[in-house]
Amino acid sequence: MRILLALNSFKGSCTSIEANESVAKGILKSHPDYSITSFPVCDGGDGSLDALKYHLGYKKIWAHTVDALGIPIYTYYLIDEKNHIAYIEMAKASGLAVLSNKESSIFDRNTVGTGLLINHAIEKGVKKIVLLIGGSATNDAGLGILSGMGYKFINKKGNEVQSLPGNLGMI
Repeated sequence: MRILLALNSFKGSCTSIEANESVAKGILKSHPDYSITSFPVCDGGDGSLDALKYHLGYKKIWAHTVDALGIPIYTYYLIDEKNHIAYIEMAKASGLAVLSNKESSIFDRNTVGTGLLINHAIEKGVKKIVLLIGGSATNDAGLGILSGMGYKFINKKGNEVQSLPGNLGMI
């Protein structure tokens, strides 16, 4: 029998690649004569870069950024060097899985770290960004990304608005 496995990741427990390998191992344990093809998939959230790297082999670029609470982290994105395209997974910087169960309010979490990764990729010379937006721990309408890229937001008095998204209504 021939079997095609195409499992997505399981948030907080395993990547798509690991899920496919585990199921294949289990099937082959009881049916060693089966032919299994694994095809890791992604939906834009956690593990999407791993699945893309598995299929397309793009280069990992490591960078310093911050998580959704502003805590420094070290993570990566992918670059298609031939076509100058960066693949950035929002979950790598601004995702729930990165927060490690830290207590926080949605009003305290933002996407600044994703914006910092975008800037890093631009500095590396990419011409196009593919932003994978699943798995986010945020709800800041993308303003954190823009803030991480250097944009400033002001209130009616002309003062810069801090603490997004908590002060989103002040812009």
